[in-house]
Amino acid sequence: MNYDWKRYWHKFGNSPRIFNGFLYVSEYLKDVFSLDEVSNKQCLILLGEPGMGKSKEIERIYETQIVDENTDKLYFNLSSYGHGDTERLIREIFQSDKINQWQANNTNLYLYLDSLDEALLGINT
Repeated sequence: MNYDWKRYWHKFGNSPRIFNGFLYVSEYLKDVFSLDEVSNKQCLILLGEPGMGKSKEIERIYETQIVDENTDKLYFNLSSYGHGDTERLIREIFQSDKINQWQANNTNLYLYLDSLDEALLGINT
């Protein structure tokens, strides 16, 4: 089931305020943000417990991300890369046409990497 709830991002390093099991959100708090407020950041990382909807949220953000002639986007689910797939990961992500165009043309690129915690790559390689 997919709940169309408004989700909030919490600033790293501060303990979130919880009320009755939910994140307390107030206009007076400086460490809780809606996606609209943080979408201009150069790097966002969404962390949380398994099953809380992180992948669905990343997919939703990716699908609604507006791009233009100076902006592109890429989405990869890292859980599809198994142990020993290091070369495939490098080739498909970091040597992709969109990455090469981004580097050559000094344009904007939104790179969405989902399931980092589920990736089966050998970290030491």
